Amino acid sequence: MFAASFNNRRILKSRATVSIGDQSVEVHALEVDPSGIALIASFNPPVGTEMVVAFALARAGRPAVALRLQTRVTHTILSRTYNGFRLNCSFIDPDPASLLSLQQFMH
Repeated sequence: MFAASFNNRRILKSRATVSIGDQSVEVHALEVDPSGIALIASFNPPVGTEMVVAFALARAGRPAVALRLQTRVTHTILSRTYNGFRLNCSFIDPDPASLLSLQQFMH
């Protein structure tokens, strides 16, 4: 579960798009690891909500990799630090190419 993997996460600090059904909203991607992503959003979806998150993995000296993955909200908390809700989301069955990109981003 993403919430328990604090030692293995990597800072993203980029924009992402969350889609729930036919509605999309821009959020901030805060951290990522191969099992999930932490987002900062202006809305607070219930735990268990499934949504698609589109974001890019970018590191110096490497081309950016765009990903679009199905996720499930595992934890939410109102964050004064980020002036919004921190959403911890687990990836749901990421495809092998996306998983490889996430693992490469971590190293």
